[in-house]
Amino acid sequence: MFCKNCGQAMDDNLLVCPNCNTPVERDASAQPTQPVPPVQQPYAAQPPYGAPQQPYGQPYAPGYNNMMPPPPKPSIAWLIVNIVVMVCTGFTGIISIIGTIFGALAQSAYNKGNYADAESKNKTCKILGILSIIGFAALVIFMIFAVIVGGAAAFADLDYYM
Repeated sequence: MFCKNCGQAMDDNLLVCPNCNTPVERDASAQPTQPVPPVQQPYAAQPPYGAPQQPYGQPYAPGYNNMMPPPPKPSIAWLIVNIVVMVCTGFTGIISIIGTIFGALAQSAYNKGNYADAESKNKTCKILGILSIIGFAALVIFMIFAVIVGGAAAFADLDYYM
């Protein structure tokens, strides 16, 4: 038996066409016959061997599971923190300079579709940003302490001379 809609060969006992899902119209006088083997599609209709299978409507991204949407883009917040600390320390904060480099590399890796590398570089940028903030805070505290001690020493010297 053949489908009246698409012409697909099918078993007489089926209620719908397996190719186009059109309901089968049966004659009351028709008797079921022997099942007909399914007709194979021509080779040209099949995708080439090894071709990537993509879900409908999703772009193909090399090196990433295409069944899931890409992760969110890495935040540039820690990149900015590293840049601010680097500028505040007069470009001498080596930790913030390295953190800035890792932040830029994370953005670049994400734009190239290498999401795992972007995530690890962004995590390194965040850690270096936290360390540079701690280092900057320690530097500020040390400077405040130095001013207080220096002022007290200068005041003590004034008392000695007066």
